[in-house]
Amino acid sequence: MPNRKVHSKVGGFSGGVFYLIDMYSKDENFHFGHILSVSLGGIIGSALPDKIDTPNNPNHRALAHSIFVNGSISLNIKDFFIWIDNQDIYDWIKWFIKGLIIGYLSHICLDFVTPKGIPLA
Repeated sequence: MPNRKVHSKVGGFSGGVFYLIDMYSKDENFHFGHILSVSLGGIIGSALPDKIDTPNNPNHRALAHSIFVNGSISLNIKDFFIWIDNQDIYDWIKWFIKGLIIGYLSHICLDFVTPKGIPLA
């Protein structure tokens, strides 16, 4: 069963891989600061579902872990990322926010493959 360490490592790694794929697909230059931002966002984002639905709670895997909520995030992620890219904020902040979302979703993917799984609603 994934614990905080596993979620953090996978979240940070997922954020970094997402950045590299995005830069490659857009044929843009690599920025070390951006990959640090998106990886840090991934690490922090991977902890968010358990901060919202705390593991000590009997309803641990409730709203923040549900397929419905995370499916909605996944279906709208491209539009949200386009919106973020069009905001007048520093690029490292844009990458950090993207990392938060990627890390959050990586947490759900890891929990999905555990015996307990994740709820539908």
